[in-house]
Amino acid sequence: MPTNNGTAALERQIRRLIDERQKHSQAIEAIDRTLGSIRSLIGGDAGAGGAAGESVRPRRGRPPGRTSAQQAQPAKRGRRRRRRFGVNAEQFVLDFVKGNKNSSTRDINAAWKEQGRGGTADNTLTRLVKEKKLKRKPIEGERGSRYELA
Repeated sequence: MPTNNGTAALERQIRRLIDERQKHSQAIEAIDRTLGSIRSLIGGDAGAGGAAGESVRPRRGRPPGRTSAQQAQPAKRGRRRRRRFGVNAEQFVLDFVKGNKNSSTRDINAAWKEQGRGGTADNTLTRLVKEKKLKRKPIEGERGSRYELA
């Protein structure tokens, strides 16, 4: 039975591609041997396991893929959510100062945190002083102030 010219051409093409692949794999092995001998001459494992063109010296500076902002920030704690409290911030501070005579900024902020509020009460204190609902008296020789009702 006669063979089809198309089939014979395809078989020749496949044999040619297999031969080329064999030549390429032998060339890659020769390149690997050459790079191995160069590595041993340079100094042992320096740059071992890498591709051609890789630096022999260790990399200096920040690890790849990390920005300076990411390095400076602590790990993320999750999404902050808005919270609601039974008493608004101004009323909370006024009630605290009314119940605790001669309260300091530190005392008010400690009670603020104890209630589970975020941040500090500093902005609320400033607003109440500007609205003349509280009087501020600086503490001599220390940070902070003492507050009393106006």
